[in-house]
Amino acid sequence: MSAFLGPIHFMMYNKILRLNNQIYKIIQWNHENNIIDDLSNKLDTTCGIIKDEPLEDIIDLSNIHGWLSSQLAVVEKRYAYVIRLITDINKDYIKNISQIVYNDGKESFLKYSNIIVAKELFNSLYELLLDGMPCDRGVILQNDDDSDIIWEINIDMHKPYWDFYNADFSMFLVLRDKWLDGFFADSCVEYTYMGSSCYRIMEA
Repeated sequence: MSAFLGPIHFMMYNKILRLNNQIYKIIQWNHENNIIDDLSNKLDTTCGIIKDEPLEDIIDLSNIHGWLSSQLAVVEKRYAYVIRLITDINKDYIKNISQIVYNDGKESFLKYSNIIVAKELFNSLYELLLDGMPCDRGVILQNDDDSDIIWEINIDMHKPYWDFYNADFSMFLVLRDKWLDGFFADSCVEYTYMGSSCYRIMEA
């Protein structure tokens, strides 16, 4: 069955699972602090479920692109909705969630800690961050240099999900910045959020 699937399909699925795992960490924090009862079930019921199973066992081989797109939509909805539900209780909880996301970024970096070239480190983000399907131009390079990279994310890949749940999209940008801050914290580069969904890394 896996003969019908290419590396790009597994990469996309892994990015979906990675974001869903970050959501799970937020759910666990919520549970430990007794903020919202039955939060996991609320997300499953409202947004759908992401099954953490081998891709070849669950994907619709007759519609690979469509199936991955549908799973991408589910996890984006879950992310927007969980942030909205928690911050509706108290907007200051975004600080707690930011710490979870920062730590997730630091953990994600460990696999790439041997990289000492900014361009290569930037390229590793393609394996981790979900910015639409590969054909969506979710990331736009503004400066493409081995030691100095500036890029922008296409917010249209994310914002409609936040708008659908009346969630504050500025929180998505806060959390993306925090994740990147964590990811690059122990790296060979200096990371800067330049505002307006634009980011920069430079070799120190």
